[in-house]
Amino acid sequence: MAKRQKLSFFELNDMPDEILLKILTFLDIREIFKCGQVSQRIRAISNDESLWLQLNFFKGYVPYRLIEKAAENGCRYLSVAAACLYDSENSKMPLNLKYLEMSQYGYERYELPPGLLKNCHSLEKLAMENVPLDSKHVNFIGKNGQTLKVLDLSGVCPCGGFQNPTEAIKNLFKSCVELIELNFSNSWFYESELFTALVYNLTPKIMKVDFSSNHTVLKDRHVMTLVERCQKITELNLSFTSITNDCVDSIATHLNSSLEKLDVSHTKIDSTALLELKSVGTLKVLRCSVKNIKKRRNLRKNLPQVIINKDEYLSSIATSTSDTVDYENGFWEIKAKAQFADLNCS
Repeated sequence: MAKRQKLSFFELNDMPDEILLKILTFLDIREIFKCGQVSQRIRAISNDESLWLQLNFFKGYVPYRLIEKAAENGCRYLSVAAACLYDSENSKMPLNLKYLEMSQYGYERYELPPGLLKNCHSLEKLAMENVPLDSKHVNFIGKNGQTLKVLDLSGVCPCGGFQNPTEAIKNLFKSCVELIELNFSNSWFYESELFTALVYNLTPKIMKVDFSSNHTVLKDRHVMTLVERCQKITELNLSFTSITNDCVDSIATHLNSSLEKLDVSHTKIDSTALLELKSVGTLKVLRCSVKNIKKRRNLRKNLPQVIINKDEYLSSIATSTSDTVDYENGFWEIKAKAQFADLNCS
């Protein structure tokens, strides 16, 4: 009978740190926590920044202490979209986050945790789609104004006690001096003067703007002011608003060397006015509501370099999701699968 071969056994402590760290990359947060209880050495490895740098707690039930621990261990990119965060009332620890996704969707929505936004001061990208806002939250956003480049406030609505929203919006956009992408579509603010405050204080550095689905409050005068002040705009979504032919000349005049994509579908702008866009040599994509076949052909003839109504929307301006990225798999360019987060991290 052949002799049995001796088996070699390796304990965790026999493995080099690099191998142990590689093993931990295949685990979720709960499992990493459990491994950290094995020994002081494993705990130290489990706190490596690479394991915490980007975290996605989409739809999670998350103790705020976990957010603080993640920040301590080097988290810079965080999604708590549609998540419930609890026990954050007394938090004061600064969070050195670069990206923060905290949008809500569906029927079940949670209030903003008091500590999270308040403790961020250097955000570069922030998404708050469908989140109820008050003046305090707007002030917290403004504290990131020196670094904030991408801001998604689509579908936001004022919650109870919002004092003077027009003044709050004015101060916010005066603070956001580095902003290059803004989504303020489908808002629940019904004051036309709020958009006046917005366009007069939005930084001239802005490059992509989505004001779509603000049916009654966005006016031609707002668009005219916007394009006159912000002449670096490359993408502009004004669909589902009540703007008219009156603003097209301003768009063509002030954005004639920058504008690449324009959506004016479901507005009061007709094909004759759109012919003024011939002077915009940079224009590549146009969406409009020209239904007459003859007028559509004439428009394409006069704008030969422009793709017209080819199902290319501008809906991804500032938003963290797109046709290729959803909440469960990441946010913006960060690839991070959503994971369960209800655990004791004391």
